[in-house]
Amino acid sequence: MTRPNSHAYPDIPSHLLTSLVDGFALTSKVEGKSPNTITFYKGILDRFIWYLTEYNVSEVNPMVIREFLGYLISTDKRWGSENSRATRKVGYVTVQRYYTGLKVFFNWCLNEQYIEYSPMDTLKKPKAPKKVVKAVAPEDISSLLGILNSRDFNSIRNKAILLLALDTGLRLSEIASIKLSDI
Repeated sequence: MTRPNSHAYPDIPSHLLTSLVDGFALTSKVEGKSPNTITFYKGILDRFIWYLTEYNVSEVNPMVIREFLGYLISTDKRWGSENSRATRKVGYVTVQRYYTGLKVFFNWCLNEQYIEYSPMDTLKKPKAPKKVVKAVAPEDISSLLGILNSRDFNSIRNKAILLLALDTGLRLSEIASIKLSDI
């Protein structure tokens, strides 16, 4: 299917987005996506709808999505909030996540035949600089393990957590969410 020229591009009325987002969330749940994944997508889409409402945007098209992604990068106080997360500078990895969330949603709209063309078709994924994680120096590991040398419960537990993180590369949030039933 070829994409029409930009003058014939079908705009999506923004007032229909809320019901489409609800349908997308329901489909995601039925398909067995994790609650965290659904929350992730819903958060992105709710903020996108907020943006459309706040800036009185009546139709969604590629330019509107570009402007939204630009808003993420250039606005110091997002979502009309004083919250520290809303005032913190956004990196390009976050913009990539928003792009991905919107792409998945509009692909779903396309597959469900709510739209004929995705407004994401002409948008390229924003680039983010490669982030190299600096390795922990062996002497720092030895120093940390030396601090956790006693035989009390907390020291043994903390040493196990440290070794698990160092050996596997798990994030602290991933380690914190481990349950006995996972073993």
